[in-house]
Amino acid sequence: MEKTMNAENQKTIGILKNTCKAFSRLSVHPVFIMDLNRDDFIYMSDDIHFAGYSTKEITETGWKFFIEICTPEKRESLGKALYAARNFYIGLTEDKIYDCSMSFNVPVRVKNTNMIINANHQCTPLYIDKSTDIYIFMVMIFPGFKTQRQTLIIRDNKSGNCRGYYPEEDVWVGFENDTELTGNEKLALTYICSGMSSKMIAYTMNKSIDSINRYRKSIISKLGVNNMHEAVTVAMLHKLI
Repeated sequence: MEKTMNAENQKTIGILKNTCKAFSRLSVHPVFIMDLNRDDFIYMSDDIHFAGYSTKEITETGWKFFIEICTPEKRESLGKALYAARNFYIGLTEDKIYDCSMSFNVPVRVKNTNMIINANHQCTPLYIDKSTDIYIFMVMIFPGFKTQRQTLIIRDNKSGNCRGYYPEEDVWVGFENDTELTGNEKLALTYICSGMSSKMIAYTMNKSIDSINRYRKSIISKLGVNNMHEAVTVAMLHKLI
C-alpha cells in the first residue's frame, strides 16, 4: 500500500520541482523527476519530443511509459532492473544513499515506425525518505551507447567503483570503473570536446598528428563507440573528462 506524503515531503518536492525546472532551461536533453514507488512524473521538461512522443503523451502514462514503449523482448529486463535498483537503494545507509548514481539503456520503438533507438537514462537521487517510501530521482536522457547494453550500472561517485546488474541472469557484479583511458587520451579527449582539430591538439600537447590520431582510435576502441561524437557523450556520462 502506497504511503501518504506528509507536509514536509510536499514542501521539499515543490522546491525540487522548481530547481529542476530552472535546470532544464539550461539543458538540451530531456529532464524529469520520478519516484520509483509512484507512477506519475513529478516533473517533466516542457516541449519534449522523445521517439516521436510529446510531453503530453509521456506524462499521461507516467514514468512506466518507458517500459511500455520499450521493445517487447526487453520489457521484462527493464522492469527487473528498476526493481533491482529500488532494492539497492533501500539497502543503503543514509550516509551512502546520495553517493550513488545509476544509468541504464532503454531500447525503444519510435512512434508509428519500425525504427529502434537506444536511450540512456542517467539518474541521481534527489530525495529519499524511507519512512514514507519516497525514492525520488532526477533523470536525464542521452543517446544510448552499445558498451552498456541493457546492464543497469550503479556508480559510487566517491570511489568511482561500479556495480552492474544483469537482468537476464539476475545477478549483480562489482567492478572498478573499467574505462581506462591513459592520461594523454583523456587530455586529447578534453581538447576534442573544446572543438580543437588534430593539428591544434598535436601542437598543444607537443605530439605528432599521427599520435593524436592513434589516441582517437584508441579512445573509440576502449569506449566501444562508433565515432568521436559518441566517445564524447560516453566520456561525459562516465565523468572521464
